[in-house]
Amino acid sequence: MAFGLPAGQLSQAPNIHSWWDAAKIQEIESFKAQCNDLTLRILPCLAVHMGLPESFFAASHNQALPGNALKFMKYPKMPSKPGPDGLAARLAPHTDWGTLTLLFTEAPGLEVRDPANSWHDVPVIPGGIVVNIGDALSFWTGRKLKSTMHRIAWEKVPFDQDRYSIPYFAQPSFGGWFYTDMV
Repeated sequence: MAFGLPAGQLSQAPNIHSWWDAAKIQEIESFKAQCNDLTLRILPCLAVHMGLPESFFAASHNQALPGNALKFMKYPKMPSKPGPDGLAARLAPHTDWGTLTLLFTEAPGLEVRDPANSWHDVPVIPGGIVVNIGDALSFWTGRKLKSTMHRIAWEKVPFDQDRYSIPYFAQPSFGGWFYTDMV
């Protein structure tokens, strides 16, 4: 399930199920706002570290279209253990397309790839948040900051258990600096 749109506009979405009453929508909007606030605390740190004005990245994240997206992800359990030819990742290796991804999960299985193409487990820290740099921020910085190649591995998640996570995908707004100024 995905919740996109700029802040405060979820109740106007045409595809929200009827069981998402005003209280549930407000709870999602509140969580999205907390994620946005955290994003706006991280981006200035990155800018300052790169010798840029503190507002350089954050100024393009004003919660206008296209809006950030919050998703509830379920990786379904499998009816049987994959055989030797089924050792592919539960979620294929990929990078995220936005600026930053905040990932909330307490399930094992997430792996990241290092520059030498080796895969490493991301430790599960109860209450922790995994932060991935996305393709937009990598492009924006001339690849000084690298997109995080990641996957969900079969062998790390028992085949007979579902795996859940909640990613929040932050992205620059249309018309922001991102579309005109590069580092």
